[in-house]
Amino acid sequence: MKKSLETTKNMIRLSFGADAYSLGYHWTYNITKNLEQFEKTNFQLIDPMAKKFHPERKAGDLSAYGDQELALLESLTEGKKFNKTRFISIWENIWRVGYNDWIDNATKIRLASNHGSNSNDLNPVSRIAPLFLIENMNLNEMKEVVEEFIGITHNNLEVKDFGKFIVHLLSEIQSGGEIKKSIEKIKDEYPFCKEYIERGLEYCNYTWKELMEKEIPTYCEIDGSGPLTIYLLCTFWNSPKDMFAYNVVFDGDTCGRSGILALFVGMTREFPLFADEWYEKLCKRNKIEELLEKF
Repeated sequence: MKKSLETTKNMIRLSFGADAYSLGYHWTYNITKNLEQFEKTNFQLIDPMAKKFHPERKAGDLSAYGDQELALLESLTEGKKFNKTRFISIWENIWRVGYNDWIDNATKIRLASNHGSNSNDLNPVSRIAPLFLIENMNLNEMKEVVEEFIGITHNNLEVKDFGKFIVHLLSEIQSGGEIKKSIEKIKDEYPFCKEYIERGLEYCNYTWKELMEKEIPTYCEIDGSGPLTIYLLCTFWNSPKDMFAYNVVFDGDTCGRSGILALFVGMTREFPLFADEWYEKLCKRNKIEELLEKF
């Protein structure tokens, strides 16, 4: 899982920036509205359109996923390794005093019971980017850390399996593998999420317009955004700009998918120019930079 430190940091910057960009389109469940908005503002940061869920968030803010990813980054600055107890302590502090955005059921269950929920939401997989700062881990060790991290809030076999699959797929790509061939090569090793991976490959037989007409699921759960993430990676592999554009147009859990897309784009390419504004205008940019400087 080796990559230069600066590449990893830029990937993390892209992950936070993509979260803020995707927040503008998050949970609208209205493809027509999202497409019309994208045609007006393209890759600019915008206030969240779904005010029901994000009444106090503005352009440049992170989603709740991004806030939790920031907690993970902060937790890693001590010891430069994943410490479950330290992360949980920082993570719990997010919610203690008047958190001003939507709090999902998985978070509520964790806070009430001190155990991970059985939620099958995709979003914890979108928050793993900072884990790539940990040095000297092989693939199996990385998968173990990812599984432990996901299980804190989502103790669900499908979600944990998908997280391990994503890490494995990135390793294959970094070793020179082609995206679709690499997916085919490793998907059988992940039986709890294999059907969602294969559904994503099936989506690749259709254009984005055809998928929108089919009204494929785009919701938070892994059977919704999981296959769509595979489709976006495969279909737009050679055009990250389109990858992020169609992610927000497809509505639903735009933020849950964006972190995974950023992981692949950030670790295999230079920081994309179209995403410069996302990070430069990020409200918590200074905090992120302070933490990254500790590595």
